[in-house]
Amino acid sequence: KCYRLMTEEAFNGLPVSTAPEMVRSNLSSVVLQLKALGIDDIVHFDFMSSPPAEALVRALELSYALGALDRNCKLTAGLGTMMAEFPVEPPLAKMLISSGEFKCSEEMMSIAAMLQVQSVFVYPKDSKSATDNSKKKFAVQEGEHITLLNIYNAFVKNNKEVNWCHEHHLNYRALMRAVEIRKQLRSYLKRSNIPLVSCGSDSVAIRKCIVSGFFSNAAQLQPDGTYKTIRGGHVSSNSLCVDLLFVFDNLKYFS
Repeated sequence: KCYRLMTEEAFNGLPVSTAPEMVRSNLSSVVLQLKALGIDDIVHFDFMSSPPAEALVRALELSYALGALDRNCKLTAGLGTMMAEFPVEPPLAKMLISSGEFKCSEEMMSIAAMLQVQSVFVYPKDSKSATDNSKKKFAVQEGEHITLLNIYNAFVKNNKEVNWCHEHHLNYRALMRAVEIRKQLRSYLKRSNIPLVSCGSDSVAIRKCIVSGFFSNAAQLQPDGTYKTIRGGHVSSNSLCVDLLFVFDNLKYFS
């Protein structure tokens, strides 16, 4: 059994039951999978737990904006079919597919793999500040994605050693999991005939490629110094990008 301690007020404020994941999740992947199976009438599909209509509409809009669907909400023959085959979220799939065009597929595979694992940093109760200092060694002004790429490259360069991870307060298991995921993504890119090339230290190409898939995460600088997404949400204060700002014409990309 599992017991959780909380105040009576907090307990009374809890919902009777947890909302189904179908209702809480981004439905873009579900939409592409159903389209790939030949199911075009997504709105009237018999879901076990029917998601909100607004969530389906947002998923269709995003899929269309990514180029996975045409104006008739049909799966596009080239890009849409490839995106449906990738075992990642549609924005991430679009980023990987576009990496050949931006000549940075090697870097995109590493970033995508790192985004699929739990937090790569370990926060011991007695040395949280030490972990923050270790994070700053890898952090760059260009944002959190490049930071993750730096961590992965350093891990591989240091022969994937456990001691090196302990020294830098990094999660060894998470990084090894990222290595395995990257191998799988590499096979998908090869199967899709996407060139496996590296852009070296050209961070501009990497950032352009990231935005090709995650453009919907654009945020605008507010008068109070915070960032608000174009969809009305606020950027998490935990993001490295809040501490290391990188702004394009008052617009910012975040993870």
